[in-house]
Amino acid sequence: MRKAREARGLRQADLAGRLGVTFQQIQKYESGETRLSASTLVAAGRAMGLPVEAFFTGLPDPIAGSPQGRAATARASDLLSMEEGREMALAMRSLPVDQRRAVLDLMRTLAPEAPPAAQALKAPRSVTR
Repeated sequence: MRKAREARGLRQADLAGRLGVTFQQIQKYESGETRLSASTLVAAGRAMGLPVEAFFTGLPDPIAGSPQGRAATARASDLLSMEEGREMALAMRSLPVDQRRAVLDLMRTLAPEAPPAAQALKAPRSVTR
């Protein structure tokens, strides 16, 4: 929060006024002495003209960094490396959620040996092309 505030040329008192708190409270947020609630983080972002995501830029992704996340990423890359996989992904995005679920149910029927998503995250499978 400090970097964002300083980048915008705001003093702690300026941001405090926009949030309706004291500058001491801003000091505590910035030093880590007091935790920010999600709603306060959103409000701080709005007060500085930032989306809340801006506060998380550069942080490691805890899912992608895990062995399960890396395995899931590898499987997704394998799927998207195939022409049919790219076409399926694009087509799925254009469908309403109920139709996406129906297509997924059909795929589960056609490929019953495919593990459910939760199992797939635990044990990587090799994809044949």
